Amino acid sequence: LKPRVWSTPADGASGFGWHFDNFGMAFQTLFEVSTFEQWSDYVYSGVDVTQIGQQPVAWSVTWNVLFFHLWVVMSCFFVLQLVIGVLIDAINQKSGAALYTDLQRNWLRMKLRMSRLKPLSPVPVPTSKWRLRVWRLANDERLGNTP
Repeated sequence: LKPRVWSTPADGASGFGWHFDNFGMAFQTLFEVSTFEQWSDYVYSGVDVTQIGQQPVAWSVTWNVLFFHLWVVMSCFFVLQLVIGVLIDAINQKSGAALYTDLQRNWLRMKLRMSRLKPLSPVPVPTSKWRLRVWRLANDERLGNTP
């Protein structure tokens, strides 16, 4: 008779398996749980753990379900939102226009063009009497024109 020996699962979502034997694999396992990729398999395996080198016993540590559910809530609703927020902030600081709509980009271009405009030089007032009368008539407020 051969003794039954338990080994870590080798068929995870990434193909490397899942376990908490070292930091790297624990981090990868928790990342895969937070992406909801086969996370129920991880929960069922986590509930069945016993001791090192022993085969699993069904539902031996039911409190592990609480750990995985708390991890899903914390990672999906808080940590991943934080990462996305930091990435969007970095994009906005770099260029500022990466996430704008076409209308917003057009507004920014128009605003930039308007900031580059220089005021027109004032129209010189004519010195001759006849031209001064015609100029005042053309720029009269009653006609809707202002100098």
